[in-house]
Amino acid sequence: MEDNQQNRGKKFVRDLGIYAVGNLGSKLITFLLVPLYTYFVAPADFGYYDLCLSVMFVLSPIVSFQLIDGSFRFLIDTSDDDAERRKAVVTFSYKTLILNCLVAGLASLLIPQSVNWPYRTECVLLLVTIAFYDVVPRIVRGLGQTKYYALTGIIASFAIGILSVVFVWWGQMGVKGIFWANILGRIIAMVAIEFKMKVLKRYFVPGLYDKEIAKSVLKYCLPILPGTICWWVVESSSKFFIEHYIGLEQNGLFAVAIKFAAILQIIAIIFFQAWQENALQQYHSKDRDSFFSSVFNNYIYLLSALVVILPIAIKLNYGWLVDQSYARSADYISLLAISSMLFALAAFFDMGYQCSKQTARALPGVFLATIICVAGNFLLIKPLGVYGVILSSIISYLVLLIYRYFDTRKYFRVTISAASLVSIIVVAVNALVYQLFDNLWISAIALAVSLWYFIARIPAEVINSLRRGQRRS
Repeated sequence: MEDNQQNRGKKFVRDLGIYAVGNLGSKLITFLLVPLYTYFVAPADFGYYDLCLSVMFVLSPIVSFQLIDGSFRFLIDTSDDDAERRKAVVTFSYKTLILNCLVAGLASLLIPQSVNWPYRTECVLLLVTIAFYDVVPRIVRGLGQTKYYALTGIIASFAIGILSVVFVWWGQMGVKGIFWANILGRIIAMVAIEFKMKVLKRYFVPGLYDKEIAKSVLKYCLPILPGTICWWVVESSSKFFIEHYIGLEQNGLFAVAIKFAAILQIIAIIFFQAWQENALQQYHSKDRDSFFSSVFNNYIYLLSALVVILPIAIKLNYGWLVDQSYARSADYISLLAISSMLFALAAFFDMGYQCSKQTARALPGVFLATIICVAGNFLLIKPLGVYGVILSSIISYLVLLIYRYFDTRKYFRVTISAASLVSIIVVAVNALVYQLFDNLWISAIALAVSLWYFIARIPAEVINSLRRGQRRS
């Protein structure tokens, strides 16, 4: 049993490493682009681009029928020997994407030209590109090629970064340059990975249609779609509230703050991708609840440490990271980090629905969080401004986390340790210090005390791994 636990832990750590290389390498480029965009694009223009991108991200799952989840889930369940089933899943995924993208393109032509829609062509092309880019790498991942899945993200980000410099800085194309850099960068990545993997050549059969596979995949994907739209409402509709009630400039400040707070989301994505794969494989193990609890408590430790450290570290360097016109956005980072942490913890329990393939059961919790978030935006944005929007997201994610903790107990039971509760209290105290005191010394003292706690609280699994590494060396 102990050997099995060690092997399972090693696999989880190895998967974390692979996903970390792919995500950190790619997201680092995105992070470094923020200064470029803020120096060469006005806040109002950047705010408009951010709104367009938010719309594209909510339309993309609709266009793809949420195959981003379905293609991976059914391919990872398929053995290497069952080539026909793999062909059926891949073929259905590509055919659905092609058909739905054609419908989306035709639908855009029906919108009258009199409608004020700047960069209409770029928006449609970005939508189609995002829809394919969401699904194609997941197919590669479902085929067991995790390294190439990670490589896709790196290639796309490097391409977007280089093209952004060419279009935005050298070509002085402004927002239009950002659009084209994101479109072409994703296309380059997909072409490169297809050249290496030859997924279309090996698994796409134009004349193949497996009715049972199509039915099963859609039964899994479609219930996730309303939830995905609700997630967009929770995560992105706030930008429209800000634009309507406060203005595009404030939305540009908010968008920049989110870019920095998204560092925590990158960590959460890395964890979730590795956790998703391991949870699906360990769901039927005898010590599942113990394993899941251990992972969850260590996850709380990791997120808590990051939520305390990152906002202060970013704030100290904000002067050279962004243009002076965006300086006020630093005030939002700490609370946005807490919002990201709560969302990440709530996403942990989503694996109960995925492991059991009962994805429809995830909808009530998502609907509840959406209603709370929208109502909170209406009630709080006028008296509190941007802070009202952030507070609404924190409350909605907290409610979702509590709901899912109890609702998924039918699938697995997670025990939260006392140390994890203390970590959460440390996060809350540091957030208060960040918001109430604009004093370097007070922030430094709070950070030092918190770091002392987190160093003393390093999980035993990490310490044991380090000791094993020392013995081997």
